[in-house]
Amino acid sequence: MTLLLAASVGVGAALAAAPRQHVLRDALQAMHARPGLAYLAHGGRRVVIVSGSQEAQWRGYVAASVYAAHGYPLHSVRLVRPGPIGDVTLGFPAVNCACSYPGMHRLGKVKRASRRQVVRAIDSAARRSGARIDSLQLLHPLAYAPVIVVSPRHPRNFVRLAGAPRLVEALYRRIEGAFIFVRGKGGRVIASGGYTGRSYTVFGEVGWAIPV
Repeated sequence: MTLLLAASVGVGAALAAAPRQHVLRDALQAMHARPGLAYLAHGGRRVVIVSGSQEAQWRGYVAASVYAAHGYPLHSVRLVRPGPIGDVTLGFPAVNCACSYPGMHRLGKVKRASRRQVVRAIDSAARRSGARIDSLQLLHPLAYAPVIVVSPRHPRNFVRLAGAPRLVEALYRRIEGAFIFVRGKGGRVIASGGYTGRSYTVFGEVGWAIPV
């Protein structure tokens, strides 16, 4: 009887763990993340992101946020990166944010924008700032999470005046987040950054910056 009870508990725990794995896996696939980018640890209470790329870490953060939004609470996100910077564990959801305001320690809510609303808002913001949208990838893990490549008329001023965040300013709380590459003269990327809508990461503070 004891052995049967132990076996039953073990099977129950395995079945309970399976949906958690599937939710994170599906979110990562929707983010077009590479296989092995992120996995669950500590009984599903921590997401471990294995990457040295800022954009890849952003994709992992968004997937972690979607996982939590499905009702699986997270206490932390661990970033694992080879090299001198090493690993770091950050509290969730208030990760990489020096600011503080009411509610930031709870998972944020997103009122989903439609595809048309996302495209029109980004296009309008780009026109106002004198920038051209070179590409727009609309990832969709739960709400949209656009990846934008933009070429401003005056790239340095665009970066200095925080033009990238303004591209999605009208969409805050309506998308999962965004990641933006800013091109300078000749098409070279001169700046990049992103934010996550549910877990309070902000532009330029998602993991480690890409040297450009």
